[in-house]
Amino acid sequence: MLIVVVLMGLIATAIATVFTTIVRTTPPTEARADDARSLLGISIWLPTDVSSTPRSPMAADESGDTAGRWSVSNGPTGCGPGDTGQNLLRLSWTENLGGSTTTYVAAYRIVDGPESARIERTTCVNGGARTTINVTAGLPLSMSSPVSVDWKREVEDGTTYIVGVEFEIETFEGDTLRVDASSRNPAQTLSGIPDAVTTTTESTTTTTTTASPSDPTDPTDPYPDPD
Repeated sequence: MLIVVVLMGLIATAIATVFTTIVRTTPPTEARADDARSLLGISIWLPTDVSSTPRSPMAADESGDTAGRWSVSNGPTGCGPGDTGQNLLRLSWTENLGGSTTTYVAAYRIVDGPESARIERTTCVNGGARTTINVTAGLPLSMSSPVSVDWKREVEDGTTYIVGVEFEIETFEGDTLRVDASSRNPAQTLSGIPDAVTTTTESTTTTTTTASPSDPTDPTDPYPDPD
């Protein structure tokens, strides 16, 4: 009996230790929800913007490309006055719409608040009026570098091309969240919507003539009366 009691005590202690470890290492539901919200906006917009940006040869300093379409330098958005925070990533691409070329800009910037930072997405067309939205929940302040951006690269004929980005975001809980996005634009300028093709269809009318009996007694009548 004594042996059974001792064994049960050891088993109970082991179970309690395992349970305590799980509770301590599992983040609370609220923290997991905050992590999900931290990626919600940027996981929607970043892949779309990167997909539209054409791949381009990388600049020598690796801060962007030689054509100015990809940049991680802390420069202006190009969407007029009113920039806030620091640049994380600036993207630019052009589209051919109705025979004219339109330039689009999408810039991701980290902006500090009193206790937390956020990532803003600023967009404009042809350098006109800006539209700015928040794409993350609260993050650690920028001085702790909670966001890192790395290029996705491909080498062709000895030339390194920027073909996408990898965004890594560190949350208040210490978790690292990552969003990968790749270019899907093979040309320097996206083509517009093709003109509609007009198809002409000619209808053929077939006329069928049915003979009517003129003389019931005529032997050539197609419909003679029965005898």
